[in-house]
Amino acid sequence: MQKAMRMQKKKYKTGGESTALVRHVLTAGVCCVVLMGGMLAAMAQLVCKMELPLHILMPLATAACCLAVLPSSMLLSFLEGKRGLLSGAMFGFGVYLLLWVISIAQGQAQLSTLAALKGLAMLTAGAVGGYLGVIIRLQRKKLR
Repeated sequence: MQKAMRMQKKKYKTGGESTALVRHVLTAGVCCVVLMGGMLAAMAQLVCKMELPLHILMPLATAACCLAVLPSSMLLSFLEGKRGLLSGAMFGFGVYLLLWVISIAQGQAQLSTLAALKGLAMLTAGAVGGYLGVIIRLQRKKLR
C-alpha cells in the first residue's frame, strides 16, 4: 500500500519546458535583431557608395531580412533540439508578422503579392534554418 502511495506522489515540474522555450525564442530573437540591423546597415552603406537604383532596394532589404532569419532559426532549433522545420518556419513567420505590424504602424501596409512573396521567403528561410539546426545538433550528438 505504501508503494502505491509513493508512486502516486510524483513531483511534477511545472513550467520548466515552457520557460526554456521562451528563453530560446528570446535568444534567437535578439540574434535576429542584431543580424538584421547589421545587414540593413551594410545594405545602406552599399546603396550610398554605389548609388543603386531605387527599385533594387526592396529585394535587397528582403534578402537581408531572410539572411538574418536563417541563422536565427538555426540557433532556435539547435537550442530546442526537436521540431526544427516547424519551429524555424514559425520563427520566420513571426518575424514577418512583426515587420508587417511595424509597417502598419507607419501607415505603409499594403497587402499585395509582393508582400506575400516576402512572407514566403522568410517562412522558407526560417524552415531551412530550423532544419539545419536540428541536423547540426544530431551530428554533434553522434560525435560524442
